[in-house]
Amino acid sequence: MDGLTPEHALTLFRWLKEGPPGSIPIVVRDAPCGSLQAITWEDAGDLDALDRICAWHGLAFAWLPDPVPVTHTSIRRWLVEQVLEVPTRVLFWIKTHQDICVGHVGLSSLDQAGNARLCDLLVGHPRYRNLLDAGIRTLTDWSRESLHLNLTGPAAAAA
Repeated sequence: MDGLTPEHALTLFRWLKEGPPGSIPIVVRDAPCGSLQAITWEDAGDLDALDRICAWHGLAFAWLPDPVPVTHTSIRRWLVEQVLEVPTRVLFWIKTHQDICVGHVGLSSLDQAGNARLCDLLVGHPRYRNLLDAGIRTLTDWSRESLHLNLTGPAAAAA
């Protein structure tokens, strides 16, 4: 990992979660089509944000034989305990160029060697599949080029 150390990446993850929100542009064929914006502590208390995540997670896990009910309480608990409080994990909204949230994607399991898992729980509205795919490619490129991370996981190989 040249330049940026895992400790620097962890500091950046913490800063992204604490805000203020910034964004990483999603560009397809030299045209901006959306952005990635870190999910912050403020989002954990935002009912609209929790509504969106509940809807996406409900769709994503509906195929399970006994899906766990998705509620504001369960999603907030997951967001706080499994994302925001975990230093080696960061989650991003995938937004349209009109600033509409259509999904989320993240990085997790950052280790001392600079390895991270890409696309930690990619979910979103199926209608925006192309933008979700572009968001994955953007996060992959940003993680490799700006953070110098080695990405693992099936989505990293495909991107």
